[in-house]
Amino acid sequence: MSNVEVYRLLSELRSEPAFRFGKFSPIGVHESVFCFVRHIHGFTSYLVAINFGPLEATVDFVTPSPDLVHREGVIIATTHNME
Repeated sequence: MSNVEVYRLLSELRSEPAFRFGKFSPIGVHESVFCFVRHIHGFTSYLVAINFGPLEATVDFVTPSPDLVHREGVIIATTHNME
């Protein structure tokens, strides 16, 4: 995925109800990963995880917020292995 593709996908997400009108619920920081959920009743929720570190990280998103985070999800955009 190129820089342009990631930027386009993130720009499109700005029009989603969860990002426009939804609630911001921080999940916390795990070492170098900042995570939060954007959600609004009746619409798709989004978990956002930003790794500010130089290495890959494994983070448990469910345990700190089981009422907000489901065990399964779909990755919408990533910069991992960016071309």
